Amino acid sequence: MPNKISQCHSCKKDIIWLKTFKGKNIPVDAETVKDPEAKLFDRATMVCHFETCVDAEKFRKPKEEKTAPAKTETPPPAAEPEEEIPL
Repeated sequence: MPNKISQCHSCKKDIIWLKTFKGKNIPVDAETVKDPEAKLFDRATMVCHFETCVDAEKFRKPKEEKTAPAKTETPPPAAEPEEEIPL
């Protein structure tokens, strides 16, 4: 089944929604998609619409910051009981 062509809400250019290799949706300029049944975005032959749209920043989701896993603090070792020194 051929891909459905949509229009960008801002610039009205024809786009096709494909998937990245990570499974995310990506808008692609329709004229750069040569295979009408393509499902995956190919950076070598296709152009992401965010690269050509004048209002791309309005629609682009902010990148998620990668955070390091929370460090768990190890409790200090238990104190040794003091020895009684005979006087």
